[in-house]
Amino acid sequence: MMNVFFIGLVFWIVALLALACLFLRRPRRAPSVRAVLLALPLLAGVAFLLFRPHEDVLGGQDQGAYLNSAATFARRQALSYTDPLLADVSPEERPLFFYGYRYFPDTKYMCLWVRSIDGAVIAPWFQPAYPILMSVAATLGPVRAMLYVCPLFALLTGLALYALARRLFDHPWAGAAAFLLYTLNPLVVWHARSARAELIAGFYLLAGAALLLQAWDTRDRPAWSDVLLGSTCITLAPFFHVTAWYAVLPAALVTAIIVLRARPVFVLFPITAVAAGAIFAAQTNYITDCYNLSLVFDVAQRYALWSIVPALAGLAALGAAGFRLAERRGTAARPPDRQRPSPRLRAGAAWLAAALTTLCFWLAYSGRLAVPERWAEHGLLRNVQLTEFRSFVIAVSPPLAALGLLGWVLFIVRGGPRRERRLVFALAVFPALMLMGEMPILLYFVRRCLPYVVPGFTLGLTALVTLVPVRGRAWRKAVAAGLLAGTAALGGLQRPLLYQVVDQRGLLEFLEPFAREIRSRDGILLFEYSRLAAPFEHLFGIPTLPIDNERRRHYPPVMDAWEKVMRRNPDRPAYFITPYGPPVSDRFVFTPVLQATHRMKLLSTEPRRLPDEIRRPEITLSLYAMRLREPGDTSDRPDFPYVRTIDKGNMGLRHFSRGRERHWIVSGIPFTAGRRETLSIDPELAHYETRELLLFFWSTEPGPEPPVLEIEDGTAPAQTRWVHLVDSWWALRAALPRPGMPSRVTVTARSPMLLSSANAVTDTRSVAIPPGPEADGPFKRRPFVTYVRWAQSLAEIAVPLPPRDGGLVLIFAHASRPRHAERPKFLVYAGAEKPGCIRKLESRWTWHACPLRFGPDAEAVGWLRLLTVPPWDSGHRDLPRNLGVLVKHVVVLPPLE
Repeated sequence: MMNVFFIGLVFWIVALLALACLFLRRPRRAPSVRAVLLALPLLAGVAFLLFRPHEDVLGGQDQGAYLNSAATFARRQALSYTDPLLADVSPEERPLFFYGYRYFPDTKYMCLWVRSIDGAVIAPWFQPAYPILMSVAATLGPVRAMLYVCPLFALLTGLALYALARRLFDHPWAGAAAFLLYTLNPLVVWHARSARAELIAGFYLLAGAALLLQAWDTRDRPAWSDVLLGSTCITLAPFFHVTAWYAVLPAALVTAIIVLRARPVFVLFPITAVAAGAIFAAQTNYITDCYNLSLVFDVAQRYALWSIVPALAGLAALGAAGFRLAERRGTAARPPDRQRPSPRLRAGAAWLAAALTTLCFWLAYSGRLAVPERWAEHGLLRNVQLTEFRSFVIAVSPPLAALGLLGWVLFIVRGGPRRERRLVFALAVFPALMLMGEMPILLYFVRRCLPYVVPGFTLGLTALVTLVPVRGRAWRKAVAAGLLAGTAALGGLQRPLLYQVVDQRGLLEFLEPFAREIRSRDGILLFEYSRLAAPFEHLFGIPTLPIDNERRRHYPPVMDAWEKVMRRNPDRPAYFITPYGPPVSDRFVFTPVLQATHRMKLLSTEPRRLPDEIRRPEITLSLYAMRLREPGDTSDRPDFPYVRTIDKGNMGLRHFSRGRERHWIVSGIPFTAGRRETLSIDPELAHYETRELLLFFWSTEPGPEPPVLEIEDGTAPAQTRWVHLVDSWWALRAALPRPGMPSRVTVTARSPMLLSSANAVTDTRSVAIPPGPEADGPFKRRPFVTYVRWAQSLAEIAVPLPPRDGGLVLIFAHASRPRHAERPKFLVYAGAEKPGCIRKLESRWTWHACPLRFGPDAEAVGWLRLLTVPPWDSGHRDLPRNLGVLVKHVVVLPPLE
């Protein structure tokens, strides 16, 4: 079994050892007191910006996948394991608890992968190096310590860039400028506070490049340790992010050329790269292949004798040639003494490289340079996409991007003894700069710029701000300091939200009480919402099965499987958590345990544009203890009226489709205080024996006065009740004399309101009462915004039943139909074979009242059936072809006493 902690510790040791070699071996004077006093507040400010991590711990996105995987690796100290709760589910039912996304079908939360459905074996999906690195923090400290790994590596990357800039520029402020310009970059400040594998890969690349340059400059001691450590750093980078191979391959070519310049020790890099490639192939074959590279490595394995053996022979020949050249020239400690190109030729090559690379940047930015579409048909090439520089420019701001482009040109063409190495560095990283891919959701995908684009951009800005020499007169230092400070502050001035906002701050603190309650009783958890379920299993270690409510809207098979799990674990209490309304079930009893609300703060992710507003969505989680319902169990019967607002949850719903949120319209007869209106009742309804009359009102006042109702002979109904239903909706219930039905009723308002609809209800059926001719004035319209759900042509809703036989069910529904199609008929079956409500639906929001007819021996929960005929097809690809009505509220009322 793989020792995860040991491997993670090796990653940390390599990183810290690389920094130690870069800073402790570099001969330098002790820093002055003035330099220390200036550096400390700057470091404190950078730390303040970075060490406020986002709490992106939900499943479904890369950062949540890394964090949750790391916590599980730390707890189990293994990359793969058997999921004990999933193993209690039969193999054919296990996919019911998977995420359901078509591109990632075999996963519970899009964090880890279900490698074997039959064995319930969980294994990594993403490359495991980054979660292994973070797992060390979770092993040695609290779980939330993982959140600070990426901010810490942002500082370490700034230090690696400091050391690299010192090797690329001969300006005394170059290292400090590179550190500040990198750590204060808006993309770094934003993404370094999340879990980004790209940033870790960037650190190893930059630290390795700095070590190789340090080895090149070493003359007073053997350079093999720097070369070996630098080679190890660079070849570790692809294990954190696959795009690092774009740098490893050019670096191998450069070091091969260095070997032929009589520095044979640099042959260690190609050797290390071959070894890393072999380990990477093993990872692809035996651990995970999330980037579909198996085809490449299958070919390499098939022809191993014809590929690896010649590669090793070539490396041996390369090293031998380097040693031979070193012996021939009598030295291996300094570059060969040979004729160098003329300064004019070197300057011309630099200007040509700057012009060509800048032209490529511009063509890619403007969309005039694109990857051929036919590449998508050829294996590995389908993963090759040009960098979407337009997104990068939007993210960092156009002024800062323009300065960076100017700095890139200066970085290459700027004179001095180190121009040649800057040119080589620029050409080596240029392919990687161009191949970072598309960024459809700008703020999220622009993280792809972290390994190459942002460091290259930073070095360009460093070349720009170090144009002013600081030796000599004091005014030069003042000008240089002002230029550096202005450039470093430009990102914050242009993109302040990226510095200010901490996404989902306080989320872990919000979730902890729920997890503590379940862990204290060694419980098992069923969670309705896969993304939120991920931290409960991985971060808190609770055996959890998720229900993906967005893709698995029909729960009966899921409930069958969960019932078996509960029966197989009789000694462990079962819990249910949902961010939606209270659950209702005819087979489980849900007892409320804990409820809490958390208001999140986050930047919205916008396609092709930078978010410019802070969203404050509110999430309410409810924890319930679950047990199997026994016959006659009414312990969970709620208070009435019972209101079920249809949301994104599906517990107690059958055959409901996705929802819609938009501006809807409520229409009705307007009433002002003191106004009287007469409603005429169709004479054909007179032969029905009515139970009661219901009038539905919309009022924006918090507590409107109930209207006065008079029957046609001027008498008041025997009994009336003014009931608040939900939101701005109220109902006036009136018991009417029996037998018969009055031909008209008079309504006198005492508060301004809107009469939306009216229903007369008998013991067996319900009839809508249309507005009479004496109700003068047109219908008024009131807009409201809400989320509603499509019911399919035959949908069902579970509702608690009143303790006595009878009562009413109220349904707030809206009919939609294709143009020129037949008006649908809406039928509600509330416990009887015959519908208690039959309506020709209109395309407006209407309340429908139906009698409950489940009988005195009914259980505590009954199923309402909503039938819409004929069904209709909206033509939308994500909707079923047998749609019924839109439903918002379902209300159960007890009998009118």
